[in-house]
Amino acid sequence: MRYVYAIIGGFIIVVGIAVGWMLLSVNHATGSASQQVSFTVARGQQLRSVAVALQKDNLISSAGAWTLYALTQGKRSGILVGDYVLDRGMTGRQILQTISTQNAKDNEVMLTFKEGLTNKEIASSLETAGVVSASDFLAAVGVTDSRTVVAKDYTFLADKPASADLEGYLFPDTYRFFKKSTAASVLQKFLDNFDQRVTPALRQAAKAHGHTLYEELTMASILEKELKTDTDRANGADVFWKRIDIGMPLQSDATVIFSTGQSNINVSIADTNTDSPYNTYQHKGLPPGPINNPGISSLRAAINPTSNPYYYYLTAPDGTTYFAKTLAEHNENKAKYLK
Repeated sequence: MRYVYAIIGGFIIVVGIAVGWMLLSVNHATGSASQQVSFTVARGQQLRSVAVALQKDNLISSAGAWTLYALTQGKRSGILVGDYVLDRGMTGRQILQTISTQNAKDNEVMLTFKEGLTNKEIASSLETAGVVSASDFLAAVGVTDSRTVVAKDYTFLADKPASADLEGYLFPDTYRFFKKSTAASVLQKFLDNFDQRVTPALRQAAKAHGHTLYEELTMASILEKELKTDTDRANGADVFWKRIDIGMPLQSDATVIFSTGQSNINVSIADTNTDSPYNTYQHKGLPPGPINNPGISSLRAAINPTSNPYYYYLTAPDGTTYFAKTLAEHNENKAKYLK
């Protein structure tokens, strides 16, 4: 009997030590409240995996103790998917409370970004929806090396000029975000989607045509604003590439509008005289970079233009595009359709 009591007593001591270790750990903060850390719980991520990630980010001192505590609180499957801003002044207990008690439905936002929006327009929508401040997001997309924001090396950025920002790479689509996300987590969603949607086959096709993906994105961004249908974009792409080949200015109104920062669609003579590298009336070749974030159809048109005999086109007020082989024919179209 004494032997049995000894075993029970020993077990109680061990349990007591384990509970004490667990409570000591989860009531401990690893740093100060001024040390903020962005933390993401991915969909399908298991409790133990979350604990390991928290310890790796030095937010908790022991993944084992934190996991054990979470289990004692009935949180085996109670961790909410989302992006969080935690700080090292929080205890493990407070962190568990934070990532398991938010109302996920109220915290989630679905946003659709149409083709042709600029980074500034996307940032404004994100701020209005409460996802991230426009200034923080623009700071993230304005960097020349995304790895300083997102700890991931995207191969499709390899041919992006060293001085260029990420205009053109925020893929138009419908996204789910969490309110009060970090700029880094939001940017990564855009770039991950671009990586998936702009396939290796498309990237190889761009290279086969003698252009970098960045050049194709720049062309696609012009087509996105200038032309309305896939057929017109493919024809327009051939017009623009031929103009570049013969040293003829693109004379794109869309690039002038981008250079002036205006939102109107009527470009004046004064506008075309604006001193800007994006003014393709004044400068031959492509502008320095994309003027918006184009969709996949425009990118495909840029990469695979439809061969044609045209060098000019105009878009009538009703949206119809009229192509012309010569300047004289183009002027006739202007007189006829731009009354």
